[in-house]
Amino acid sequence: MFDLVVVGSGPAGSRLAARVAEAGLRTLLVEEHDQVGTPVHCTGIVGEEMLHRYAVPEAVCAAHLERFDVLSPAGRRFRLPGVQAWLVDRQGLDRSLASRAVQAGAELLLGTPVEAIRPVAQHLEVAMGERRVSTRLAVLATGAMSTLPQTCGLKPPPAFYQTAQLRAELSGLSGAEVHLGQAITPGSFAYAVPVPGEMPRLGLITRTGAWRAMRGFLDRLEKAGRLGRVAGKATCRRIPMGVSPRSVRGRILAVGDAAGQAKTTTGGGIYFGMMCADLLADTILEARLDGDFCLSRLAGYDRLWKKRFRIELRAGHLVRRLFEHIDDRELEELVGILEEPEVRGLLAREADFDCHLPVLASLLRLPSVRRAAMTLAGRRFPGSFLLALVQRGHSGSARPSWRKTW
Repeated sequence: MFDLVVVGSGPAGSRLAARVAEAGLRTLLVEEHDQVGTPVHCTGIVGEEMLHRYAVPEAVCAAHLERFDVLSPAGRRFRLPGVQAWLVDRQGLDRSLASRAVQAGAELLLGTPVEAIRPVAQHLEVAMGERRVSTRLAVLATGAMSTLPQTCGLKPPPAFYQTAQLRAELSGLSGAEVHLGQAITPGSFAYAVPVPGEMPRLGLITRTGAWRAMRGFLDRLEKAGRLGRVAGKATCRRIPMGVSPRSVRGRILAVGDAAGQAKTTTGGGIYFGMMCADLLADTILEARLDGDFCLSRLAGYDRLWKKRFRIELRAGHLVRRLFEHIDDRELEELVGILEEPEVRGLLAREADFDCHLPVLASLLRLPSVRRAAMTLAGRRFPGSFLLALVQRGHSGSARPSWRKTW
């Protein structure tokens, strides 16, 4: 009998397995693929704070990204001041975290898809082909592609977006680029990221039609004379957008993308997933103190992580919905605001790769940004939350941040 079975050896699953195994719980970490970290879908851009918090090995850090350029629909280029991030070897990161879990005492089972998890008396039965494993708790860290959370009775996030990514030669790439335009990805963005010693990564996030959007993005780069050799076909996946209504059902819990714990602005889920894995580990260890994992304490995990991150995730989702309804002319005007000295100064002082809502609230205190936001929010998107955020920025009230509750 295991105390905990963790399904999925990504960053969130491996972090959780390491924490609980280190505390003495008998832990099984199950991965459906034959190797940890494959296949790689994620671009692997993280903030420096995440590297320090989780002591990421230096060998995993591929490059320091000091330049982020925004390209408007008309092709104008604006450099974002103050944004700092790191490109990590995602496969290396996953393997490093899984190795820590094993060193902490967790058992790692590779090449084993989990087909079902069923309650049996006061424990769970995990079905893996012909093999059956008994456990007191199960955590789904399966990412957004798996249907296992839904079959186990956990509620999915309100929306899923699609991503596409490939490698290609791209001339004139001196830093990370963010490409905007309704013709590319309505309400979202495409990107190009240089990778030391390898071909750059090109990708995008869109609500639907990721394959079609990627072809359009490549055509645009080719017409600009920038696109060179393309290596293989694009890989596509989906990412959660918004807060999952339920991440706990009895003895079954979810963490990471499976619970909707991904930034709704950029789609990145590594850091949020690992922080929520820590919250879940704390919850499980506290529940153990009451005997056979008190179910009421386990249920508290759902409230805990949402209290920390709900406002950030909800705001990002609403902003995305707003941007889906503006045309390229309006988008061009918004991007042009980045040239204003007061905007650039604010971004240089307050830009934060991981926590976006505070800087958004600060921007909304600037008259030019506030006027544009009020116009768009009032005419294009009848969202009371976004209007309240605009008014909050105008009133100068305290900036919301998940860091204040961490």
